[in-house]
Amino acid sequence: MNINRYAAIALTLCAATTAVSAEDKLPKEVVCATVEVHACVLYEPCEKLHPGDMNTPDMWRVDLDDKKITARRADGTYTTVAIKSQTKTDALVILQGVQEVGERLKAGAGWSMAISRATGRMAISIATDETSYSVLGNCHAL
Repeated sequence: MNINRYAAIALTLCAATTAVSAEDKLPKEVVCATVEVHACVLYEPCEKLHPGDMNTPDMWRVDLDDKKITARRADGTYTTVAIKSQTKTDALVILQGVQEVGERLKAGAGWSMAISRATGRMAISIATDETSYSVLGNCHAL
């Protein structure tokens, strides 16, 4: 299964937004934690994964003002990705982005994250050419 090949980059893409109060103003920074990860590879059954087994961060910092996400991987290296789109509804904050083709990601990936403004619960979807990831977790404003 090609899950481990893309998982490290894909999960770091999923950086998050916020457990924001009902007010309109969003916090400058948010910290998020992964609770569950599921991966589906083309023509194979979906699988529940542990983020630590794939050198992916289980926590990361999201800078909503500068539109970037920075995370430290299990091996001690850092990664930063850009937030291309940020949308706010009454119930959700939604972040979206694209990871370009690179050394660890041969086909690139797109990601979208929805965060509950009331609870901070998050759901992330990441898609590559043959794999999709679902990430569930929680975020909290700093």
